[in-house]
Amino acid sequence: MRTTTLLFAWSVITVGSSMGDNKKPEADPFTVAGSVEEDTREKDAPASGLIVSAPAFDRVTKGWGIEKPFPVDFDKQFVVVGTTRGGEIKVTTKLDAGDLKVQAMKSLDLRPGFRYVLKRVDRAGVNTVNGKPLPSE
Repeated sequence: MRTTTLLFAWSVITVGSSMGDNKKPEADPFTVAGSVEEDTREKDAPASGLIVSAPAFDRVTKGWGIEKPFPVDFDKQFVVVGTTRGGEIKVTTKLDAGDLKVQAMKSLDLRPGFRYVLKRVDRAGVNTVNGKPLPSE
């Protein structure tokens, strides 16, 4: 039931944002999204949903065929990862008193392969992510 509510809210926001001035929102240069046909590659995603090292970032970006990943300084930043077998995924982040709240909204229409979102986040002020400490690797 909760997923249905999130999907409904997402569709309302999407429809509402397309009305009015018809301007497209600017693309975030530190977020990349795409699709991978080989669904077994989804296992490259970290279980924590976070990438905190260059070797892990390289493994994911190369394994998923991301040709031009954004730069990441892992001393100052980390990457949030979301995946789904559904047709669409949107990842949002919000820092709340030192806890980074990460939410992935996924559509329920299953398709071959998987979709992903990688989002770079600054470490400054982040003590925990969804109430858990950042992984060391």
